[in-house]
Amino acid sequence: MTRLETRNVLIPFSVFLVLLCVSVAGWQFARSTIEEQSLRRFEAESSYLHEQIKSRFNTYAQVLRGGVGMFNGSQNVSREEWQFYVRELSLAEYFPGILGVGFSQWIGSADNLPGHEREIREEGFRDYEVVPRGERENYTSIVYLEPFDKRNRRAFGYDMFSEVTRREAMERARDTGSAALSGRVELVQNTPSTIQPGFLLYLPVYSTKNVPDTLERRRGTLTGFVYSPFHARELMKGILQQGLSTISFQIYDQVSSAESAMLYDGEQELEINRQGVPAHFSSSRNVDIAGRTWSIHYLSTPSFNTLKDSAFPWVLLATGFLLSILVSFVAWMLLSARSSVERKTSELRMQEDINSVLLENLAEGVVACGPDLQFSIFNKSARDWHAGNLKDVPVDRWSEHFELFEKDGLTPVPQDQSPLTRALAGESVRDEEFCIVARGKSPRFVLVSGGSLPDRDGQRTG
Repeated sequence: MTRLETRNVLIPFSVFLVLLCVSVAGWQFARSTIEEQSLRRFEAESSYLHEQIKSRFNTYAQVLRGGVGMFNGSQNVSREEWQFYVRELSLAEYFPGILGVGFSQWIGSADNLPGHEREIREEGFRDYEVVPRGERENYTSIVYLEPFDKRNRRAFGYDMFSEVTRREAMERARDTGSAALSGRVELVQNTPSTIQPGFLLYLPVYSTKNVPDTLERRRGTLTGFVYSPFHARELMKGILQQGLSTISFQIYDQVSSAESAMLYDGEQELEINRQGVPAHFSSSRNVDIAGRTWSIHYLSTPSFNTLKDSAFPWVLLATGFLLSILVSFVAWMLLSARSSVERKTSELRMQEDINSVLLENLAEGVVACGPDLQFSIFNKSARDWHAGNLKDVPVDRWSEHFELFEKDGLTPVPQDQSPLTRALAGESVRDEEFCIVARGKSPRFVLVSGGSLPDRDGQRTG
């Protein structure tokens, strides 16, 4: 491969590589930009969901505060008053997830248990008893729970203080005077067809009508707890919407991510089947809900990925690739054309050199001129015959170098009848005899032939 051919290949290839690298860089930049925008959107939507979850609990806590207010504002809240209060809350409409609002009475030691059961039975609940049975240091009992439907009747008389997870939350509420959330439990209201994770929220009620200022007094004046049982799935209902939500979340009790600690699975709610492919974006946040830490894992859904997966970077890459090919092809064509011109120019120059050598070595004299009678060709023989090179001599000074006569050697040839002038005028001159008398040289009789030089359009140029 010649040097010229190598250049014609290397330059277009280099152009292709440079443009392709620019296209790949643009593709990578577009991808990273879209990725950053998607991440910011994921974080913004996750924050919005996070605030929704916290806000929902704060709202539900106000329901319990209203119940505490009833007990603080009355000497004795009757069952009918409690029923009216809860009915007016319209739980199913405004507070999804709350199975009911109840009051668990603090009974205390076993000595108080018979009197408590007798009092409730006198209200018309002849089969009432505190369950589970057995000896314990302290007892509580759910005495109010509205709506008092078939599901909630299962919890009537249940001693939540007997179960360790519920007891931990109740003790925390009693000792702090604040709302306390339990860990994951199986609610008494569950049936075989409605088993799902649940938890309870407690607010203490004191006989002092306000929160006592010491731990000892808080424990000594406790009369019970206003509480609500929740099904986690029902509680989160409405936050995620199938077909619309682009982010799901999973809630775990405490900071564990074990299946046994899961309270809510948004993946199941949205019926997402990832088929082993992890979420493109994910993050975890801890949130304190009524004194208990929840770990919430946020995950981008396939619909989020659909919005994220813009075709623009690939269109940019494909366009850049095609432009790279096009520009490198144009460069190759230009270089090939230039090489062809250079090659032909070189050939023409070589031909000119050959022609020049041939002209210079011809025994015949060869001359050519333009329309202004300025010589363009005047070979060696012509220079010998005319006693010099007349290429740079104006026509009015030719007589200083030679004279032209008819074949008799005596009759001068007028300028307008010279073979050169006649050929320039378009006349064809064939083997006409003339006599050239150059300065300092003997007369020379020559046969002259000539004609006009046309261009490609047929116009005479000399």
